[in-house]
Amino acid sequence: MVAQDVRELAPRSAKATERIKVLITRSADQVRRGVTHVGETGSALKAILTQVGGISSNAAAIVDRIREQAAGLKGNGKAINLMDESTQQNAAMVGQTLASAAISQPKRRHDAICWRDLDLGNHHRLKL
Repeated sequence: MVAQDVRELAPRSAKATERIKVLITRSADQVRRGVTHVGETGSALKAILTQVGGISSNAAAIVDRIREQAAGLKGNGKAINLMDESTQQNAAMVGQTLASAAISQPKRRHDAICWRDLDLGNHHRLKL
């Protein structure tokens, strides 16, 4: 009876061994494909990191240019403020000059009349 059981068990064991061999082969193929996918994913991630690094460098360069422009605009603003102050001072001086001229104009007329009618003695009159 034991010999009969062993003989019946041998073909089933061979079939099971064959099925295990097929399963191991399939698993090995799937592992190889998985390794390939992992390698491709790693390459893609490296490419992404490279691109992100490039974007980061570009963003830093843009920030530097913006800072330079801001500094230039700040300098321009200071120069414009100085020009505005000078213009206001010039306008004030012109206003003062005009006011002074307006005040002194009647006196200049009076002086001109006095000089015109100046008597030089000896009965000569200076005619201007």
